Amino acid sequence: MDVCELEGAGLDSWVARSEDFEIAHCSETGCYVHTFWRQSHPFFYRPLRYQPSQNWSQGGPLLDRLTHMGLEVAWIEAGGKVACTLGPFCMKGEHLLQAAMRCYVASVWGEHLPDE
Repeated sequence: MDVCELEGAGLDSWVARSEDFEIAHCSETGCYVHTFWRQSHPFFYRPLRYQPSQNWSQGGPLLDRLTHMGLEVAWIEAGGKVACTLGPFCMKGEHLLQAAMRCYVASVWGEHLPDE
């Protein structure tokens, strides 16, 4: 599959893999990753809905981290689509986070994803 075709939970699962998160499960309704959580002692893991391509509280910090690593993130909007560049990669999307997460996945895996 090509990265430019990823969207929704499929895109979010590839971002999770790129971040080395342990994926609890993914379906049409969303992607869930295991997170370390301390509500009381002892510590334990719990699944967290992971939507960096749709949720700024998850995708925004990832973009910040990439820019602090020296990768330039730039985008333009034209005709209802957004194009985002990250290093040598440029991807389009319906909105900035979708385009940016496609760029991030491409920067880790290449523009063509391995078959599963």
